[in-house]
This record gives sequence, C-alpha cells and structure tokens, in this order.
Amino acid sequence: MARKKSLLSWAVVSLVVSMQIALVPRAIAGTEEPSEREPLGQLVASVTFEPPDSNELLDDSEGGASRDSGYCPQDGASYDRLVTPLMPANNVGLTLEERPTVFIYIPKTVATQAYLTVKDKNEDYYYQTTVVIPEKAGIVGIPLPDEAPALEIGRNYQWTFLVACENPPRPDSPRVSGWIKRVKPDSELIGSLGREASLEGAKQYGAKGLWYDTLATLSELQRSQPEEYIEVWQEFLTSVGLEMIASEPILD
Repeated sequence: MARKKSLLSWAVVSLVVSMQIALVPRAIAGTEEPSEREPLGQLVASVTFEPPDSNELLDDSEGGASRDSGYCPQDGASYDRLVTPLMPANNVGLTLEERPTVFIYIPKTVATQAYLTVKDKNEDYYYQTTVVIPEKAGIVGIPLPDEAPALEIGRNYQWTFLVACENPPRPDSPRVSGWIKRVKPDSELIGSLGREASLEGAKQYGAKGLWYDTLATLSELQRSQPEEYIEVWQEFLTSVGLEMIASEPILD
C-alpha cells in the first residue's frame, strides 16, 4: 500500500513538472519585446489633423481660395475628372518649410502641361513654374525648388495651379488655388524629430496643424513602404474630406 501511494505521489509530481515545462515557452513568448512595427489598426488611427486656431490663418483682407476647378472641354464632364488640391476644408495650410510641396490630384487629361504660381498679397513674392502632366491620373507632389525664393515666417502666400487645356491657356482653364503660411519652428518639436520621414513625425505635424508637413511626410512613407502605409495614407485623406481621391496613386 505504501508502495502504491509512493508511486502515485511520484506520478503527480512528474505531471506537475511536465506541465510547468510545457508552459515555459508560452511564458517566454509572452514577455518578448514588442515588435518595432505598430499593429496596422493603431497606425490607421494614429495620424489626425488638428486645424490651427483662426488667428494662425489669413487676414480678413486676403480672402479664401477655391477647390472648384472645372475640366478641359476636350475631356468631357465628369466629377471624377476634376483637378483637386489636397488641402483642408478651409484651403489654408501651415508649414515649417521654406519651400514646401503642394499636392494636387490630376485626372487623365488631354492637356500636357500646367502652371503653378505662388505669390503674396502685394506680389512682392512671385514664382511660377511649368508642370508636366503625367499620362495617367494620380496625385502629384510639386515641391518649390531651390531657385524659388524662400517663404518668410509669418507671411501668407497664395498658390494657383492652372491646367493648360490649350496653348496659350484659355481664360476658363481649370484651376485650383490654396494658401500657405510659414510659421516659426517649434524648438521642442524640431528637437524630437529626426531628418528622415517617420510616422511619429506625421503624428506630431498633424497635432500641430502643420498641413503641408503632415502630407509630405505621409506621402514619403506611403511611397517608400506602400504595403505598410497605404491604409494610413488613405484613412488620413478620408478623415479630412478627400475620400474621393484617397485611393488614387501617388505619381512620380
């Protein structure tokens, strides 16, 4: 009888030890360092745009801008074919950059070129460049080049994008416009960001109401790592009322 009890006790001990050993890998797995990549669901919800205070925007004398563009008569009338600026609802965007990038959706069109003009209220600043229109529809980023004068902090600039349906352009040629205001860099923000585009950078730019910087950062991430950031890009555009073009490709 004592022998049976001894064997039974030993069997119980062996079973407990075996279970503990079996659980060790799971415990270790549960304490692994988290992945450097955030889950996609968190990425999608992480970038939002907080519009700046009204006193950061235009003076009363400077008026607004337009998202309505029309279309080239040769292309036919279709909502899907309208030139669309990637801008917030009020068409005013802040930036830290001396020479920011303007993003525009250009539909497939017979036109082969367009003009981007940037000027201030008194036209003390004036810059114009020719833009080659891609053969297929998509979103195009147009950076102000080094030869363009640097934007000054605290000043408002209006840009206009005009599609040359004919050469010379017609008076009713499709055009869209928006505003840029360069603001003073936030030392805390600048110190926390690296030189390379990052999701954290996009988050912070969006939280500060820096439209052009947020869009440029997300665009760079989406182009460099499309599988990881395509949904982030699309959800951001949708959140600011640009859902009609959110799935359009970013073109070179």
